[in-house]
Amino acid sequence: MAQVSSIFSQILGLVPRRLFDAAVARHGGMRHARGFSCWDQFVAMLFCQLGQAHSLREIREGLQACEGKLVHLGMTQAPSHSTLAYANEHRSWEIYQDLFLTLVEHLRQQLPGAGGNPLKLPGKLLSLDSSVIDLCVKVFPWAKFRATKGAVKLHLPLEHDDLLVSVRFRFQLPASPAPMRTPSSMSLSRDIPRHMTVFPGGGSLALAK
Repeated sequence: MAQVSSIFSQILGLVPRRLFDAAVARHGGMRHARGFSCWDQFVAMLFCQLGQAHSLREIREGLQACEGKLVHLGMTQAPSHSTLAYANEHRSWEIYQDLFLTLVEHLRQQLPGAGGNPLKLPGKLLSLDSSVIDLCVKVFPWAKFRATKGAVKLHLPLEHDDLLVSVRFRFQLPASPAPMRTPSSMSLSRDIPRHMTVFPGGGSLALAK
């Protein structure tokens, strides 16, 4: 008998539950859970990102449309918007930061030839990615992007060895208002070994010793 798995379910399958549960346990995420687990919250917020939902009500209605299939996502029912709002307000964001850092290293180990130098360069090659993240300008007035829209630009280094976000090299550049252009140079931590950094938007190629 043929088995069908949704794309969303396959994406969730990339997140090992043991790594997720360990991150939740480290930060006490299930304290006062009230029947709404951290995994349920994770599935709902990931659905929000992939489905480009703009409100908690859209998340609930979208998940409700999948009821009967939610069991394949590890959920029993779609949360109410008030339950999701409470979890987003009171649960530690450090759970998902911890999960992100752990997951990057886990996926890096799964890649063939991890840690190699396929381009045969004299040092490590890093690229600076600048992604715009939409924000509500009423909640974050300092992040004004357009007249009625807020956003920030997040700068992340990417390693060309495995094309994953680098969590081992720290760039001393915080998130900036979205209209700000990506700088052509930046301060780098002194503990970064010899490497080359490519900046977007016509930026220069910097070689650090």
